Amino acid sequence: MGAGEVIFRVDGRAFFPPGSVEESGTAVYYTGGFTWGITNSTELTLAFQHVDSGSGILDDVGDFDLVRTDDNEAALELKQRLWQNDEETLILSGILGLSIGPRGFAFSGNGELVEEDSFEVIPALQLPLTASGDRWQATIAPTLAFFQEDSTGFLPTLPVDDPGEYGTTFGFAGAVAYNVNPRLTLWGDAFIPVTGNNSLGRDSGQPESTIAFNAGLRYLVNPRVALDLFASNALGSVGPTALTADPDFTGVGASVVFLPELIGANRRYADTFNPPGESTPLTVDGLAFFDGGTVPGGKVVLNAQGGTNGSAFALRYGFVEDLEVGVYLDLVAGQVDESEQGISGKVRLLNQNRGDLVTASLAATFGLPNQPFINFTTNNANSFDDRNLDEDVPFLFQGDNEAEGQLFIVTVSLPITYQFESGAALWVTPIVGFVQRNGTELAGFNLGGSLPVVNHLSAIAEVGANFAGEGNAFLDDELGDAIPWTVGVRWDPSAFLGLNPNARNRPSFELYVTNRVGSSTWHQLRVRESAEPAVGVGLTVPF
Repeated sequence: MGAGEVIFRVDGRAFFPPGSVEESGTAVYYTGGFTWGITNSTELTLAFQHVDSGSGILDDVGDFDLVRTDDNEAALELKQRLWQNDEETLILSGILGLSIGPRGFAFSGNGELVEEDSFEVIPALQLPLTASGDRWQATIAPTLAFFQEDSTGFLPTLPVDDPGEYGTTFGFAGAVAYNVNPRLTLWGDAFIPVTGNNSLGRDSGQPESTIAFNAGLRYLVNPRVALDLFASNALGSVGPTALTADPDFTGVGASVVFLPELIGANRRYADTFNPPGESTPLTVDGLAFFDGGTVPGGKVVLNAQGGTNGSAFALRYGFVEDLEVGVYLDLVAGQVDESEQGISGKVRLLNQNRGDLVTASLAATFGLPNQPFINFTTNNANSFDDRNLDEDVPFLFQGDNEAEGQLFIVTVSLPITYQFESGAALWVTPIVGFVQRNGTELAGFNLGGSLPVVNHLSAIAEVGANFAGEGNAFLDDELGDAIPWTVGVRWDPSAFLGLNPNARNRPSFELYVTNRVGSSTWHQLRVRESAEPAVGVGLTVPF
């Protein structure tokens, strides 16, 4: 990295133990952090790492069921270039890694519960030697991790007479990367322990040594944004935790790597592979918050809606061209259908404005519903009332509460939009919705179009379908499938407000009728109780 550059990385990986999702759960691990080029030869990485609590995936370890009562840590890596040859094809570096945080475990078995708590700082050292060619790169690194005798941080020894030990672990890390073309790279890395242990055997209940690996591909969206898809058995991405592994299961993961516009040194990189030009304007979409393309780099879009079905808000920010993040809140009227609050991210993969046939993006949301969601998870429209629960405004970081129906919701969608020169547009958005401890509950699509009617006024129509779960609407007192739909008009008030009518991103007002629960991705496939239509108004303001 060059001096002053800052690269952000967010990644997540999920493991799926054998058995049903309801029985075993889904183990989710994620990391968020940044790497800063202090000088041209010194880098500092700081990250927050979360590991799964272990419920389900760490059942039946030896004679115990194991749960992590502390599952977060701070991770640090300081990398210093020590030597390079004149051609810069060979580089030797040194890396100091630290894993810092509270460690807590609860062991249940043999009719007793044992709890252990501590605070640990775990160091690791690496000496990577990297060789580079025209289209390839390879690294080998002697590696030393100073694990505690009774813990790697997130893997403990069991409370038995002969627990075994982890201790100082030595091995070799290696990595390879091959550029298939300027935008696609195949890559892999692994840590091979030679002495010591970095894993916990389920059958033996003893510390073991396991090869920790990651393998996948990287797609360069633009020179500042990359998307990784990979398989992994590692428990983390940064520091000593990245050297630990699950001995039995392989997870799947994804990450987004980007250089934000707001960092001056990052601007030395272009934000497109095409000749420089103006930022791509917002695409013409329906009323869902996360359809279409992305917010232009450095810009913000506010969406606000209100009507007889409740109110909804979203605030989206373009970190850099082709990448946006956002927060949203759907406040739903009544006590049968759930409200939802969460965060969103979207990466644009194809851009019609830059010569591609269509605009296509990969979008994800991570949300938390409020207490009426217990109606959905129990398939009973009266569960919320029967349990005398209080209804709160959901807030993602208050955490899940299964007893009150608050389970995390994750959606993945692929918005695809085609715009005509006349101003008309067509779009289709495949959607999959996952519920914590329940698996896939919604899967379907939303199809829509927009047609200019008179100056500054367009008609909008959308229809969708759901093909998964027990249903997407409460018909009578149980879930069944209903067709989600929306019709409305959109008005561009630029001329009325005296704004530049040729501005690329202008405000708009919408008037609509819909039977959808809300405007988040999850709620785009959810239909209101008894499929009852609602009337609403909306406002979109880019700035």
